[in-house]
Amino acid sequence: MVGRRGAGLIVALIAIGAVSCASATPDQLQARAPISSELQSTQPSVSGPPASSPPQALPESLRAACGQPGAQAVLTAVPITVLKAQCDLTGVVVHWGETGVTVPLEGGVHGDWDGISSSFEFGADVDPATGDVTFNGSGS
Repeated sequence: MVGRRGAGLIVALIAIGAVSCASATPDQLQARAPISSELQSTQPSVSGPPASSPPQALPESLRAACGQPGAQAVLTAVPITVLKAQCDLTGVVVHWGETGVTVPLEGGVHGDWDGISSSFEFGADVDPATGDVTFNGSGS
């Protein structure tokens, strides 16, 4: 059994708790989850200058053909630009859809395939200043 003094203390504590909860901001009421080390390791480094856009992931078939003239690679999605500093595709035969092209040292090359029910256009353009290769295509 609680005496008058104990009951007064309980009422005071309940009132303080109610005021404290009522004055909390919505951010304070939400549960906080700890940041996992996995998420921390995927964050970009803050020591370097900010990049204007993240580099595209290089498809595995292109990675395997880097620096291998005469090798063949298959793209499943275009457009894609491959930085020469990341992967030299000069002389590599790259296929997309029903057509393929051999990446030139400079300039561009385009291939067309025309079937009964579909047609594909596919090209590789080499930037004259950087050597970067942009693959573009259209198909139906």
